[in-house]
Amino acid sequence: MLHDQRTKLNNNMGFSIKSQLGGDSTLLNASGATNFSYRIEGYDFSDEEIRTINDIDTRSKIIDRIDAIRKKGADLVFDHVDSDMFRRNLNMIDLGLAPTIAQLLVEQFNTGARMFEELAKALATTNPLHFDEEDAEEMYIYKLKHLLTSAALGMMPSKKWSGKFDANGGYLVVKKNGEILCYHFYDRNRFEDFLFKNAYLERGKTRRHGYASLYREKDGKLYFKLNLQIRLK
Repeated sequence: MLHDQRTKLNNNMGFSIKSQLGGDSTLLNASGATNFSYRIEGYDFSDEEIRTINDIDTRSKIIDRIDAIRKKGADLVFDHVDSDMFRRNLNMIDLGLAPTIAQLLVEQFNTGARMFEELAKALATTNPLHFDEEDAEEMYIYKLKHLLTSAALGMMPSKKWSGKFDANGGYLVVKKNGEILCYHFYDRNRFEDFLFKNAYLERGKTRRHGYASLYREKDGKLYFKLNLQIRLK
């Protein structure tokens, strides 16, 4: 319940609560719905070469698998979001979000960066949506902030989303030291800045959701999956 000192009214508001006590909190969970599929273009891998790449199990296995693909002269070209529901939800937020996220996932392996602030700069350089150069970083930051805000306040990848925020009051964060921070949605700029400065990509386990594996579809084309998971530090 929030008490407005100006109007003297009390209002019941919904808040999303995240705790950092047991580790960094998840903003968007990984699942089969958060897979992004990329076509392999430039080289046709044999079944044996596919097995060899998928068997790479080093500490930096995902980077090494992508490097092995590129060493053959091939590249990853975004094809689709695996889940029709997640694709729909992303389009509701912003029609340019799916290709933006797809490039964001690739940039973490191109640059080694994981924080959204750093990755936005990389997006401005590769510029998958072909914005004017002087506007590119600002445009991608705007789109990413909308993704983070929607995920924080109710949008889930596997559930049809109406565009309405479930947590219409804002965000409560329990920090590692027990301190409680409250970000009110009516102060949207501050709320979005908090999410953007603290959000980072979490790399999933390659054993789950077909993540970071080469596979051939029935049409004979080769694909590679990357998975979206977002945490807050």
